[in-house]
This record gives sequence, structure tokens and C-alpha cells, in this order.
Amino acid sequence: NEFTPGVGGGVCQVSTTLYNAVLRANFSIVERIPHSLPVPYASPGMDATVAYDWADFKFLNDLRTPVLLHTEYKPGSIKIIIFGPEGKVPRVNVFSQVVKETEPEEEIIEDPSVPMGTQIVEKQGQKGMEVEVIREVIEENQVVFREVISRDTYKPVKSVIRVAPKS
Repeated sequence: NEFTPGVGGGVCQVSTTLYNAVLRANFSIVERIPHSLPVPYASPGMDATVAYDWADFKFLNDLRTPVLLHTEYKPGSIKIIIFGPEGKVPRVNVFSQVVKETEPEEEIIEDPSVPMGTQIVEKQGQKGMEVEVIREVIEENQVVFREVISRDTYKPVKSVIRVAPKS
């Protein structure tokens, strides 16, 4: 997988924001696919990819009543609020934790245009990681329920470095 920086993330920023709101509303996740690489607008594991005819995000309203999804968009900001029935609502903590990191490989390319003793980083590598997303339900300052929502893997991205040829 290769990530090319550019304008993007539009619809995935919305699905990621909805995913985070749904997790905190304590709804069940039916279908969710993480990105292949970490995204700049969400912590690893806290993202949701959507792509026409390939990846979708689906959740289940576990309540016995309808809810209202209120969305707000301003340039640089998306907010989603889920309104449900009145009553006591438990606090829900959602967080991700890295459980394993993988160092990226390095590809060294000999290039006669590179001065001796220097190197040019053509492509910066990125660590790979395995991440767990955990949800805790808290009542009266006690964790009453804890679950691993997902365990996501982000593959490392190889570094490419140009060096002068060996004599």
C-alpha cells in the first residue's frame, strides 16, 4: 500500500466522526473497515473507511427508541451529536492503544548523482502497528463493562534512501 498526500479524506472524515460518535453512544458496530494507513484526522484504530461498492460503515441502534443524528459542518470541523431518550446515561470511554509496532524496511539505492558521504531520503518510512480499540462503560465511577471493539493492523511503509555508489 502506498499513501500519496493530497486533498482527501472528505467522506471518510464524516464516517470516522460518525464511528466515534456511535462508539461513545454505546451502539453496536455492524461493519467497519479501517484505513490501510493511519490518517491524520483520527487516532490509529479510531477511523472508518467508506468507498463506493467496497467499504461501508454500519451500526445498530441498540435502544428501543429512535435517535436523532445532528450533524454540523464548518470548514475544518465536523461534529456529530446523537440525541436519544431522556434518562440516566452511563459514561462511555473509548480509546485506542498500540499493542505492537513494526519498524519499516529500508531500501538503499546507489545513485551516482548523490555526493559521497551524503544520503537523500526519497521516501520517509512509517512504522507499522497493531492497535486495539477498547470501550468501557462506567457507572458510579466504576467500569461495569469493557470490550475490545477491534484489533486493527497498519502495515509499515518502507523508507527509500539514495546514497553514493560504493567505490
